[in-house]
Amino acid sequence: MFYDQLKKACKANNTTVTALIKELGMSTGNGTSWKNGGVPSIEVLKKMAKRLNVSTDYLLEMNEE
Repeated sequence: MFYDQLKKACKANNTTVTALIKELGMSTGNGTSWKNGGVPSIEVLKKMAKRLNVSTDYLLEMNEE
C-alpha cells in the first residue's frame, strides 16, 4: 500500500508523513486520503520521491529497493 511505503521512506529520512506533506505545501488531509488507499498525483509523487531519495516505483510498491 502506498501509505505504508511512504511511511517507511519518511522514517528512513528521519521525518514523518505529516512533516513531508507540510514541507511540500499540501493539506494534511491528503495523508488521511492516502491512509485510506488513495495515491497522490504523479507530480506530487515525483516531489516526494525526490525529497525522500527513493524511486516512484518504490513508493508505489513496484520495487522494494
